[in-house]
Amino acid sequence: MNLPLLKHFFRDQKSLFLLLLAATFVFGISILSGNYYHMPCDNIKDGIFIFFHWSILSIGYCAIIYLLVLNKYIFSFLFPIINIIFASLIYYIVQLDISVNPVLIELILNTNKEEGLGLISLNFAIYIGLIILLSMVFVYVRRKKIKVKYHLFHIISIFFLALIPFSVNKIRHDTINQRVPFSIYSSVVEYIKEQKLLKQNRKDISQHSVCKADTLTVVLVLGEALRADHLSINGYKKKTCPNLEQKKIISFTKIFSEWTHTNKSIPHILTRADSSNYLPAYNEKSLVSIFKKCNFDTYWLGNQEAGSSFSFIIKECNNSFINKPLHTVYNYTKKLDADLLPHYEKYINQANPLKFIIVHLIGSHWYYPSHYPSDFEIFKPTITGKTFSQRDSIKIVNAYDNTILYTDYIVNELITKIEKQNSILLFLSDHGELLGEEGKWLHAQNTKYEKNPAFFMWFSEKFKQKNEEKIKNAELSKNNHWRTDFLFHSILDISEIENPLINSKLNIFDQKDNQKK
Repeated sequence: MNLPLLKHFFRDQKSLFLLLLAATFVFGISILSGNYYHMPCDNIKDGIFIFFHWSILSIGYCAIIYLLVLNKYIFSFLFPIINIIFASLIYYIVQLDISVNPVLIELILNTNKEEGLGLISLNFAIYIGLIILLSMVFVYVRRKKIKVKYHLFHIISIFFLALIPFSVNKIRHDTINQRVPFSIYSSVVEYIKEQKLLKQNRKDISQHSVCKADTLTVVLVLGEALRADHLSINGYKKKTCPNLEQKKIISFTKIFSEWTHTNKSIPHILTRADSSNYLPAYNEKSLVSIFKKCNFDTYWLGNQEAGSSFSFIIKECNNSFINKPLHTVYNYTKKLDADLLPHYEKYINQANPLKFIIVHLIGSHWYYPSHYPSDFEIFKPTITGKTFSQRDSIKIVNAYDNTILYTDYIVNELITKIEKQNSILLFLSDHGELLGEEGKWLHAQNTKYEKNPAFFMWFSEKFKQKNEEKIKNAELSKNNHWRTDFLFHSILDISEIENPLINSKLNIFDQKDNQKK
């Protein structure tokens, strides 16, 4: 390395680097800091984390404008435009605590002129006007004061600068990609991917499906990050399931989840995919298509955004509702599963006597306090900031257990509304959660603690009278080890649906399978 040449390079291009530093700081404060407006900050540690995250994001922004500044014409044209785009999104992120995601991309693409103009307020206009003014100052300085030399050195510098947020993003599991400006790119990519998946031809597996029932309500609740060992119905020391303890619940404690994050787990659960063959999650229709073939009205009620990997399943349903689709798990405004209850009640009162309802909860997803009301904060103390460590483990576990207490309330409400019908409810969490084991937290880390999700079931008295043998078989198999592969085959069988694809070895209600085990 030629140090004198490098010193000459930095000295000769000093004005350019001062421009970059000034632009990064000015727009890092005026635009990028809005990413953290709603983030909980309870102590110095939280503040340090937010500052570090903002710094990495600002470095990424710096790399972008560094590339633009190499050509004064490109910089003059694009620099104001990208700042207007970034600032516009940040304005509504601050105002509404929303995320840039594929749903927002679709809304933008389908918004007409009148709707767009209706979103513009005086405060918005003043803010964007300020950003334009600041951008033009930097454009003027670039055109009049800066001369770029040593282009190869600049390109190398840009590469190493961009490597910093890229590396952090890999280590911290897409944490940088979820914030403006990088969330724009990741959301567009995700949107394009989702559209391709929706257009993909999938094999129809509903042929030869027959349902013997003439009146039946089937509710499948997809939980989120709920561990089996934190349910009091499974012997957990805290009373996390006071309502379900009063119901005649059959709970399974040895369920194994193939995947430890939602986007992989949901299509695996709802299709014929199993641990030996993942392909049906990508090239076959889901179990919803079989329920529809058997004249069930099918519904999707979601309190999470529709992931690209399972959007096709939602589209298969006759009706769907996604609560607050622009509020993702990266927002911190309260997002409660009770918001789904009015829609659920509307669905169960529809005229068709055959109904299949999938309820996708936000459940126990991080940030835990965002997913239960204050009157469900029974286990204390709890966390009030975003950062955590082993010293905070009691607070984190308490907050997590409060989410389970609230899920217990939600599931009890779902059951209460159908208990007089011929009905069944199955609850299966997509995966478990890490709560400090091995010094790790949350999920998507492929450990055994994430691979033991909660699963339990409930049957109405009317249903029990007609299906005593199958329910007895479930009781006999509740202590066996089961992979989540069982769900597809078991829910069809207990719903009195016949289909040649049902595998008795993966059916928890099959007597022969229980005897074999």
